[in-house]
Amino acid sequence: MPPPQEIELKLLVPGLTADDALQRLRRAPSLRRRPLQQQQLLNRYFDTPDLALQRQRCALRLRQVSAPSAAAADTGGTWRQTLKTAGTSHGGLSQRGEWESPVPDGTLDPTALQGTAWDRLDPDGTIFPTLQPCFETHCLRSTWRVLQRHGVEIEVALDAGSIHAGGQTQPLLELELELISGPPSALFALAQALAQHLPLLPSDVSKAQRGYALAAQAPVTAVRAQPLPLKKGLSPLALATPVLAEILQQLFRNLEGLLLHDDPELVHQARVAWRRWRSVTRLLRPWLPPAPDTTALRPLLDQLGALRDLDVARHDTLPAWGQAYLNDPPGAPTSAAASAARQASWDAACHALEHAAHQARAQV
Repeated sequence: MPPPQEIELKLLVPGLTADDALQRLRRAPSLRRRPLQQQQLLNRYFDTPDLALQRQRCALRLRQVSAPSAAAADTGGTWRQTLKTAGTSHGGLSQRGEWESPVPDGTLDPTALQGTAWDRLDPDGTIFPTLQPCFETHCLRSTWRVLQRHGVEIEVALDAGSIHAGGQTQPLLELELELISGPPSALFALAQALAQHLPLLPSDVSKAQRGYALAAQAPVTAVRAQPLPLKKGLSPLALATPVLAEILQQLFRNLEGLLLHDDPELVHQARVAWRRWRSVTRLLRPWLPPAPDTTALRPLLDQLGALRDLDVARHDTLPAWGQAYLNDPPGAPTSAAASAARQASWDAACHALEHAAHQARAQV
């Protein structure tokens, strides 16, 4: 039998508070008349001291499920143990193996891992005794069940909370659409409907990946175009699938990085990704299905361009001019008053650019 699989679409909810996101979802026609359930979740992730599971792109966690009013703690609620294996992830849609079992006391249970992918990960039983907690996520989960025609069933879950690792905390606000039954295309159709009511950004980064990055205090870095091992003789349509998926990942990951960091390279690489998207879709237009309407992206793209111009001025153009502007003109007598005036005007210009960039970044 094939292993049990989880198929879900993960979407970040940028620019909103948790309460605002919840209220917008409750008003969305797709969810408005459906029962809402809420639970408090504590997820504790485990790995070896040398991060053997991370290297295998696997995640092992204990989850405590409590009433929504309960604080995250080790008392009360029920516990479940979950093993997730490496899978595929493109444009926020992930498909991976998942094994889940109840555990009575909130401790890892090796017997629940028997007959799962753990048998290949730890065939001689040496890994399990070295497992230790690495990080946790605490969140309030709000869920709806969406039943549609032709047997489609989707669980919609809004997770609002935080990730805790190594004394650091990072906010968490994301929407997960998990396919219970039906084709994966149903996830995108529902996401498109919900996106009319709140901002959604597809993300290929799992909670476990975020936790590992926070624990390692890994810097947020820009994602650049990646070479693809393409086979010869591919049809234009077969070529478009992996190429456009890689471009979308570059776009989404850099936009996601902007939520956490002000690195100008994130802005630059997001704009590079969009230019690549336009070039490839124009090149392959005769063979592709009708392109989606991207008119609604125009304000974001324009604001990214304005922010990029300000970043270039602040970090590249002005620093090269600074010394020439501040120095006394050749042959002119040195004047302390004139030098002070130039310094003051230079500082004012730099301050104005910083303020403009801050406003542009907030608008993005």
